[in-house]
Amino acid sequence: MQTAPGITAALKDFYFQGVQLNVTSFEVVYIPKRQDAKIETNSGARFTGKVADFISNIKPGDQIIFRKIRAVGPDKQPRTLNSIPFQIK
Repeated sequence: MQTAPGITAALKDFYFQGVQLNVTSFEVVYIPKRQDAKIETNSGARFTGKVADFISNIKPGDQIIFRKIRAVGPDKQPRTLNSIPFQIK
């Protein structure tokens, strides 16, 4: 995860090939082991600011949740995608 520049949205096994969703924003809940949760909003798909700091400092036992993921498809309609939780091992 620390080498990923951001998050992407993929339409796996979608009937129409080549259709893409572009992530426009998301919220990150970072829960360091035995500490209080930290929440930050990120604009765009790339990790920036505090979110990039969270990602670069994750350690085993931490949790990170990407939620409120907003993306736009070819129809230009914004949509909210499912949350993505991770438990760092």
